[in-house]
Amino acid sequence: RTLSSIKLVLVEGKVEIPIKIFNLVQEAKVKAAKWRSRTTNARLKTITESVCKATGASVMKQELELYTPYGNEEVTFQTEEMEKIKYMDLPTCLRLIGFQPKSTISHRNNLKGSWFLRPEEKKKGQEVGVVFKALWKAMEETGRVAICSMRYRTNSVPRLVALLPQEEEVDGPVRVCPQGFHIVWLPFVNDICALPFIPPAPTPHTKAIEAAEDLIDSLQFADNKFDPMHFYNPAIHKHFAHIGALSLQTAVDEEDIQEKLDDIEPDKEHFSSDRVRELSEALKEQIDPEYDTNIEAKGGKKKEAAPKKEKRKREDDDGQPVDWKVKFLSGELKGAKLNELKDCLSDLGLKVSGTKADLLTRIENYYESQA
Repeated sequence: RTLSSIKLVLVEGKVEIPIKIFNLVQEAKVKAAKWRSRTTNARLKTITESVCKATGASVMKQELELYTPYGNEEVTFQTEEMEKIKYMDLPTCLRLIGFQPKSTISHRNNLKGSWFLRPEEKKKGQEVGVVFKALWKAMEETGRVAICSMRYRTNSVPRLVALLPQEEEVDGPVRVCPQGFHIVWLPFVNDICALPFIPPAPTPHTKAIEAAEDLIDSLQFADNKFDPMHFYNPAIHKHFAHIGALSLQTAVDEEDIQEKLDDIEPDKEHFSSDRVRELSEALKEQIDPEYDTNIEAKGGKKKEAAPKKEKRKREDDDGQPVDWKVKFLSGELKGAKLNELKDCLSDLGLKVSGTKADLLTRIENYYESQA
């Protein structure tokens, strides 16, 4: 997504390159609701009015002044003066300050997701292309980054950024990554705070590391279905499902919404399984050899495990125990609701998360393996 078209100023008034700035990652947000009249359904316009606190009279914009407290005094500013202070009276551009080695830029200096810039195609003449490529090549060969001040819009505050060169990547006839610079946001001095010294933790032994690896392997996503670049947002899906239903004057299919798997929610059932619990206990024993005897060492007694309650069998409308196998063979489960399929899987001791199709497949695989 193109954010702005400005100039990269290398030498004021002499060497200026027209560039385009792109946002590589954009958060999906629900737009704010608009006000409408309840009687006419016409769209309403919001007007902000300044009112005198003492008299209650309306005040015109040209009559307003801004002030800031300084000690016991109130320093008054005009609107134009405040804009010059806020924007440092700098033009809208990307201005070169100097160069630094790449090693001076660390990951902790990156305040937000980086942007990307490249020359503007429409204004990219032969001289502009030569200057841009010469700058890029010199920075890439010397291993340096450019430090710049950036004001990419008229209402944006000047910020300090670093330009990190990116090499062009081509896959046959397709250009995967264009040649250009990543815009890395840098912190000001006030943004950096010194952390208190934390003594290094003792180095764990080999068995503890192996126990931790086993626990981590058991908590991996099943079938590698989770993709951090393409995961489902259930809140936005539900919002637009209701908006679509209201516009078409239809009912919302809540069951279809529930079928969608929420990738950002942990699998609580798997986390509380016996396998994960055993691996957690094994890791605790490797970290603390006295883990199982700590209570007895203090003169206390271990709590005996409570007897397991016998699981109550589900009953149908006639009060008879539900026979899931009969329902499966008769094809009745194919038209069952999502909650009923989850009850079936729970009684069979199987995983209950996933879409309706996943649950049906899991039940079919279970009874086919029992045949």
